[in-house]
Amino acid sequence: MIIARAMRLDRGLSCLALALAALICPVAAAHAQPGKDPLADYTVTTWNENDGLPAGRIRAIAQDADGYLWLGTDAGLVRFDGVRFDAWRSLGDTRLPVGAVSALLTARDGALWIGLGGATPLGRIKDGTLSLYGERDGLEGSYVLSLLEDSSGTIWAGTFQGLFQRVGDRWQRVAGDQGLGDGSVLAVYEDRGKRLWVATLNAVYRRAPAQDRFERVDVISISSNVWQSFSEDASGRVWISDFSQGFKEPGAASRARRPARRGWGVDLLHDHRGNLWVATQGQGLWRIRGAKDGTAATVDVVNVEDGLASNAVHSLLEDREGNIWLGTHAGLQRLTPHRVTPVKHLAIPRAVEATPDGSVWVGTAAGLVRFLSAGRRVYTEADGLPGTVVLALHTDRAGALWVSAERGVVRFSDERFSPVLIAPGPKVQRILTMAGTGDPLWLRDFNLRLFRWRDGRLEPADDVPDMHGKAASALDVGRSGTLYVGSPAGLMYVRRPGYAPRIYDPRTGTVGYVMEDSRGHVWVGGVDGLSRLAHDRLTLVTRRNGWPGEVKSIVEDASGLLWIGTAVGILRLDPREVDAVAVNPEHQIRYRLFNTADGVAGVPFNEGRPSGLRTSDGRLWFVTSSGVTIVDPRSVGPDPAPPAVLVESVAADTRAFDLAGPLQLPAGTSHLQIGFTAVTLSDPMRVRFRYRLDGYDDDWVDAGTARQATYTNLPPRQYQFRVAASAGDGTWGEPSAPLTFGIAPKFYQTTWFYLLCGLTVFLIVFASWRLHVRQVRRQFALVLAERIRMSRAIHDTLLQGLAALALQVDDLSHNPDLSSPAGKKRISDVRRQVEGYIRQARRSILDLRTPTLATRDLPQALREAAERAIGGRPVELDITVNGTPHTCPAAIEEQLLLIGQEAVNNAVQHGQARRVAVQLDYLEDRMALRIADDGCGFDPATAMQAPGHYGLVSMRERAGQVRGTLTIASSPGNGTEIETVVPV
Repeated sequence: MIIARAMRLDRGLSCLALALAALICPVAAAHAQPGKDPLADYTVTTWNENDGLPAGRIRAIAQDADGYLWLGTDAGLVRFDGVRFDAWRSLGDTRLPVGAVSALLTARDGALWIGLGGATPLGRIKDGTLSLYGERDGLEGSYVLSLLEDSSGTIWAGTFQGLFQRVGDRWQRVAGDQGLGDGSVLAVYEDRGKRLWVATLNAVYRRAPAQDRFERVDVISISSNVWQSFSEDASGRVWISDFSQGFKEPGAASRARRPARRGWGVDLLHDHRGNLWVATQGQGLWRIRGAKDGTAATVDVVNVEDGLASNAVHSLLEDREGNIWLGTHAGLQRLTPHRVTPVKHLAIPRAVEATPDGSVWVGTAAGLVRFLSAGRRVYTEADGLPGTVVLALHTDRAGALWVSAERGVVRFSDERFSPVLIAPGPKVQRILTMAGTGDPLWLRDFNLRLFRWRDGRLEPADDVPDMHGKAASALDVGRSGTLYVGSPAGLMYVRRPGYAPRIYDPRTGTVGYVMEDSRGHVWVGGVDGLSRLAHDRLTLVTRRNGWPGEVKSIVEDASGLLWIGTAVGILRLDPREVDAVAVNPEHQIRYRLFNTADGVAGVPFNEGRPSGLRTSDGRLWFVTSSGVTIVDPRSVGPDPAPPAVLVESVAADTRAFDLAGPLQLPAGTSHLQIGFTAVTLSDPMRVRFRYRLDGYDDDWVDAGTARQATYTNLPPRQYQFRVAASAGDGTWGEPSAPLTFGIAPKFYQTTWFYLLCGLTVFLIVFASWRLHVRQVRRQFALVLAERIRMSRAIHDTLLQGLAALALQVDDLSHNPDLSSPAGKKRISDVRRQVEGYIRQARRSILDLRTPTLATRDLPQALREAAERAIGGRPVELDITVNGTPHTCPAAIEEQLLLIGQEAVNNAVQHGQARRVAVQLDYLEDRMALRIADDGCGFDPATAMQAPGHYGLVSMRERAGQVRGTLTIASSPGNGTEIETVVPV
């Protein structure tokens, strides 16, 4: 059953307020029991406007299914997750009417009902949407004072005009003929027996289940009295707040005597521990155990002197974690029940020890404190202590207590202190640790030197190998007599009876604490972590495994669990977690942490020894910075479940997005912020977070206590964001439901754009490759044409001539008379032929070389090439130049020269021309080269298709290389004209 705790009255009740003021003036404030801290079992935390809470009264408090607290304040509706306050105006699109919120109710369907004032006095928030109800919906009245959801799911509203119930989406007023009196309804409540209780300005009414009529249970006898809040105790009795005596049981017989307490009670709460809490106006907060009407004897009164924010408390709530919440006139307060017991008001405790008589001793900077079942006693120098500051304690085998103080050591036995006489020997500087089960007793002094007390004498422990009697930062002796000595260098010396001593390196930094457990395992605590020596194997637990801080003390409870004082609090560790680390050095350990929110008196402290112990009743005592802390392992309760995580907000480039529907972020999003929280109200700062953005993060990102993830310049795609929380104990809860969102791409980030770019690159590469292949083929064709031409020229001239010469030489070789005139003439003819062939070979070699124009102009080069091609034949050469010669690109001139040379060669060698005319025209934008001959001519179409005419092909290709055109005009018997036109 969910009940909204609310302040039921508003400033609008001006007449009633004046009457109440007259009553309150003579009322005597209740007083707490003298000498007792009424909130000793609670940690009190306060929030006010400096923390973001709106100023003014907190009239109502409710908790929803997600764990959020909703506060009805003078300034409106506020949500609280334990860390941050958010006004409704920053959460919803629809604004609430301006004014105070008087009542709140969280319904089972997840809706939040809000009591307001004005024309629409009731609001409902469901799935982030606000709906308002007023007269048009059948709800009369300008103010809602109380709200209830009964066991059947019906919503009830108490207003100035009476009691209303929700039927469908309409409101119906409970008629007067149902036995309910007229007037304002200040409170409505359903008990576990499903009886409906209603408080009006005049009386209290009750309706039994399955009944239609109300019966009057009690009547206000004092006109100025008001009853406005119900609560039910564990036995099923219903109580109501009372403006006269704070609280009462409706219908109980009136007592003639005056109530033991007088106060203006406005709200009631029965917590899960059986306490009744009463919020009063001006008399603070009351806590009643075993309440019996307003005359109960044990009323603890909490006021501003005890840490209350204000003596005017308006609203109360117990959340699902067991915290008590107070809405006051000066802020919001949380009372967190202690899971451990702090004992404060001790002057700097340094050591704790127990003796067989059941006493627990605490050495402090102001003496020795002895805790007995009947109380405590403090021993000082007047009782025989050798100094005020107690440094170390130790109980020997006989049950006597050894006490080291600043000026010596004493032994407490038979209720008196006896000095321990140290025979002349080494000078000792204040003993900080004493350990041993008997004789000898091992001692460690302020200078970290190690000593042994044996046979009434003190001697340095020089026989400890490699320790040299002066490197002991920690000391312990096991049950079998094994000596354990830790050093500032991080080493640990172990000497077992009957075995050779050994030195280990537990790798925990400076060794601060050594303890042997019931299984014989040795636990070593240092500044860097915890190490276990078991079966001669060391297992190290460090921050890499989730270890929280420096070890100050180690105690084993009756069930074998370890309780370890650390720099961040007291943690409970199952040794099986260390077993897991031994198997997997990366294992993340799980533990339960207790800190000041759980009642720990400060942080664990280890200036003296022992700094922790287990007493015969199973309780654990720890020295802490503000006192000692007592832990009963049997009563700390079950381990809390890891908190559930909620994603609260998404903002892209400062624009907030609605999380209700599909989330698509705009193209070009450069800055993304995702806000999340884990609603745990007891100690929210203990919660740690980790998150992961699937599609971007390769692993979980440790966020620490931060509640926001930030990403920049995410590429466009679909993402899933997950976040998990841990209560600071190394146990991670299940990740939240993934937040799925996408970032739209810009046009140049789309798939089709990438495909288009890829296709473009492919086409460019392909075209470049085709062009390159074409150029290679063209060059190859030119080379091939040159080779064929030269082979033909050699065949037609040199080869045939040399063949004829070979025949002549052969004939001469058979002529026996070479000295005759005829023989000499034939030899002379052969010589002339050889010289002619040599000249032809030279011309062929010159034809293979590319003519150079470095020292000649084009007309001159053409003349020389033509004359060389004619080679003394009876061919008339006519060269004409038209226009003014001008400089052209070298590539154009070279190609024209080669074309001219080829054309003249063809005219002379193949056309049997007798006249060759070469005409070179220099025009404004082009050059033209025309070669005409009177040779035999040919059919150009046939010649271009026939094999072997590479000269024609090469001329055409050379013209194409310089963007020119080549035209051939010829026919058989009519000579040939070749014209090349090249743009310049």
